[in-house]
Amino acid sequence: MLDAKELAKALQGAGKFTDLLEQFLLSSYGECADLRYQRARYASALARCLNAFPDLKKLGIGRAPGRVNLIGEHTDYNGLPVLPMAIERDTVVLFSPRKDRRVNLVNTSFYFPPRSFDISRRIRPYAYGNWGNYAKAAAQALQEVSHGQLCGMDACVMGDVPVGSGLSSSSSLVVAIAVALAATNDIYVHPVDFAELLGRGESSYTGTEDGGMDHAVSLLASPGKPLKIDFFPLNVYEVPFPQDYSFVVCNSLIAAEKSGAVRNAYNRRVIECRLGVALLREILKDVIGTERDLTYLGGLRHISPRKLSSAIDSLPDAALSLRQVAKLAGIPVSRIRGSALRLGNGETLTEPREGFKIKQRVRHVLTEGRRVEQAVSAIERGDMKSFGRLLNESHESCATDYEVSTPELDALVEMCREEGALGARLTGAGFGGCAISLVHDRDAADLMSAVIARYYHDYLPRERKESPISIISLEDAIFACKPCGGAATLM
Repeated sequence: MLDAKELAKALQGAGKFTDLLEQFLLSSYGECADLRYQRARYASALARCLNAFPDLKKLGIGRAPGRVNLIGEHTDYNGLPVLPMAIERDTVVLFSPRKDRRVNLVNTSFYFPPRSFDISRRIRPYAYGNWGNYAKAAAQALQEVSHGQLCGMDACVMGDVPVGSGLSSSSSLVVAIAVALAATNDIYVHPVDFAELLGRGESSYTGTEDGGMDHAVSLLASPGKPLKIDFFPLNVYEVPFPQDYSFVVCNSLIAAEKSGAVRNAYNRRVIECRLGVALLREILKDVIGTERDLTYLGGLRHISPRKLSSAIDSLPDAALSLRQVAKLAGIPVSRIRGSALRLGNGETLTEPREGFKIKQRVRHVLTEGRRVEQAVSAIERGDMKSFGRLLNESHESCATDYEVSTPELDALVEMCREEGALGARLTGAGFGGCAISLVHDRDAADLMSAVIARYYHDYLPRERKESPISIISLEDAIFACKPCGGAATLM
C-alpha cells in the first residue's frame, strides 16, 4: 500500500512515488491527457480522504473510466455487438483496507452524502436512485466469487463523468469500487468474467436491465483502441483507431438517469425486444428449426438479411397488447407474462396501456447490429467518411424506430453535422444525455466553438426557461476525447 504522506508529495512532483504515479497516470489517461489536471484531482481527493479518515496511513488507488459508445445502441442486451471506447473521464477511489466487513464511503461531491454498510451474504439495497447501491452492487458481486469473508474498506470516491450524461458514470463507479475491493482482498477475477459479474450485479441493484457493455469496456479498454464487444458469451476485439481523429462529446444537459424516471422507458424497450423474439420465432420457425434455442434477437444473425427483412416487414405496424402478442406467437398469456416481462431484480414490468411497439424496436436492433460490423470494417480500412455515414444512420434509427432521442439531442446532432462533423449521433441509452461527433483533429476546436455559441448560448436558453448550463461548466458539457485505457489500481 502507498504511504499517504509520500503520495501527497508525489502528487506535487516530488518524493519516492513520483515515477510510479506518473507511469500510472500515463497508462490510464494516455500521453495526450492533461496530467497536471489529473494530479490536482487526485490531490483534492486525497485531502478529502484524510479529512474523513484522519487515522489513515496507507492507501491504494483504483480508477475506472466512463465510456462513449460509438455505435451499437441497445444491441448489447439483445446479444448483438457494440463498439464503445473508454474515455479520460473516470471514477477514482482512494481506499484503505479494514479488518472488519464495514465499507465506509465519502465523496468529493456534496451531492453524494457519505454511505456505510456491511458486506454480507445478501446486502440489502438502498432505495432506487441512491448512489450507495452501485457500491453495494460491486461488493455483492465480489462476495459471490470470494471463498471467504470479504474485508471492507474506508474510501473516498471522486468522479468527473457527468451524471445522467449517457457516458456510464454509474458503471464506472461500480467498476472502480469493485477493483478497489478486489485489491483490498487480494482477489483476482478474469476481466471478462468480472465484466459479466458486475453487469448482473448492477442490474439487480438498480432495476435496469443491462447487457454488460459498460463494465466490459471500463475493465478491458486499451489506449487508442475502441472495443468491438460481442455477447453471450462475452468476447472482445480491439479496433486500432486513426490517431488524427477525435470524438467531440456534447452534453444536451437533459439528464438521462436510468435509475430515475427513464428506468421504465428503458426496461420497456428490453421487454419489447423479448416479445419480438417470440414473434419472429413463430414467423421464422421453418428457417430456425425446432431444435434451436432462440433467446435473443442476436440469435437471428445467421439468417440471411433478405429473409430477416421480410420477417420484420410481416410484423404488425401498430402497437400490440400482451394478449395480441401471445396469440400471434402461439404462447399462453400467463407464460409470456412470466418470462418476457420479468426483470433482472425480480420485478415484473407493468403492461403499458398503449401497448408494445415491437416491429420498430426489432428493426432498429437488427439493423444496428449490422451497422456495428460495417463500422469496424470502415475503421480498419481508414474510411472515416463511411464510418461517419453509419453514425448518422444510427441516430436516425435510434430517433425514429427506438424512440430514445429528444428534441435537444436531435438539435445537437444536426448542428454538429452542419459545423463539419463527419457523422454525429446520440450516445448511451438516450432519453437525454450526450451526442458525439466524429471529427478530424484539426476541426475539433472550430466545431466546439460553433456548438457552444449555437446550442449552449442560443438554442438551450431559448427553448428552456431554466437553462441547465448554470449548474455545469462548459468544460464538462463539451469536450474532445480519444480512446483511453481501462480500469487499474495502484498500491
